[in-house]
Amino acid sequence: KRDRFLGKVKSKYWERTHKYGIRVPRTIQEALDIDKANGDHLWQDSIELEMKNNRIAFEEFEGDISRLVGYKKITGHMVFDVKLGENFRRKTRYCADVHKTEAP
Repeated sequence: KRDRFLGKVKSKYWERTHKYGIRVPRTIQEALDIDKANGDHLWQDSIELEMKNNRIAFEEFEGDISRLVGYKKITGHMVFDVKLGENFRRKTRYCADVHKTEAP
C-alpha cells in the first residue's frame, strides 16, 4: 500500500509544470532559462541562497583522496517550489540522492 502511495506522489511531481500560475523548473538550467525569459533573477537568487546555506555542511579536503576513510561521494539534485504565503517566493532545496547509497 505504501509503494502505491509513493508511486502516485512521484507521478504528480513530474506532471506539474506550474504552481499558482508560475512555471516551476525541474533543473538548474531550466530555472536560469525561466529567469532569462522573465527578465528577472528570482530562481537564481533562490539557488544561490540554498547553496550558501548548505556550504557549511561540506568540508574541502586538500590531500590524497585515498586517505578519506569513512567518506563516500554522493550526488544530489535541486527541488524547486513556489511558496504562497511568502509573496510567491521561489524556493530551492538541495537534496542528496540517498537512494544511491547504502545505509551505514
